[in-house]
Amino acid sequence: MDQQQDLAVTMSVLGHRQFVVVQYLTGLDPNPYAQAAPEPDGTWYCEVVSEHFLPLDQWPLDEQHLQSCGWEAPERPGENWACAVATSDEAAARLIDALARGRACGDPGMLACEIGRWPSDPDGGEDAHPWYPQGRLALAA
Repeated sequence: MDQQQDLAVTMSVLGHRQFVVVQYLTGLDPNPYAQAAPEPDGTWYCEVVSEHFLPLDQWPLDEQHLQSCGWEAPERPGENWACAVATSDEAAARLIDALARGRACGDPGMLACEIGRWPSDPDGGEDAHPWYPQGRLALAA
């Protein structure tokens, strides 16, 4: 299986109030990331980190590429690039492409994902799949 398929399979089992975050593990803070969650109607809401959270002087951003692929630019500070797609396969493809080409994350071996649950109380959420090593699932390159 390739990365996109691995991610799509992982995403296909997500339930209500769960999400996936794909990070490019650079060893620096912050890492480029993209995230997605299933909506109640079965579509997927996707985001890729904006220049608000990962400034351009720290990591490149190809706005033209993201826009040509259907991503919407943030409207206000504190928002990420966003799009909605119909399936987990489409969402996985969008997340990986947005990181690889939109945020210049060129080494596929540095991608990993975390799966979590939206916070249910003021203390935060919980790890939905604690059996992944350190809460992360490496994506096959």
